[in-house]
Amino acid sequence: MKTLEAAGESIKYYVCKLAIPFFDANSLKQFVLWVGALTGYLLGKDNYDLLLVMLTLIILDWITGIGAAIKNGQPVQSLKIWKTAVKIMVYLSLIITAQLCGARLGLNDVDKLLIAFYIATEAYSIIENADKMGFPVPALFKAAIKGKLEESENKKVS
Repeated sequence: MKTLEAAGESIKYYVCKLAIPFFDANSLKQFVLWVGALTGYLLGKDNYDLLLVMLTLIILDWITGIGAAIKNGQPVQSLKIWKTAVKIMVYLSLIITAQLCGARLGLNDVDKLLIAFYIATEAYSIIENADKMGFPVPALFKAAIKGKLEESENKKVS
């Protein structure tokens, strides 16, 4: 398991190392423009509101993650912004794939279901970060977070 994690970290390192020189201010703007145009073309206006909510929650998750790291005295790494950008690209790629496959197979709302799943995942992460920062979180949410953390720790031990 540790070898897979180490391999994953080294892949992330080299991808970010290779990608950083290509992203000066102008090329980053052009990249975002083309990704937005392609996503808008492929997904259409039906998913616009859901995508906007998802992207907003991803950005809020990033901000609250930085806040939680600062609150707990952990170093804030600049690599996190790249991980967030990669996460957005992967999410959009999977959503576009789900939409194209769903349209081909006659399943209309597969993409909306996937977007809803990502929204729930990001909302969960925001609640978890708020708890780490010491904000009041309802007991029901705390129990769910604690259960997930214990479950993940048990998987790491096994």
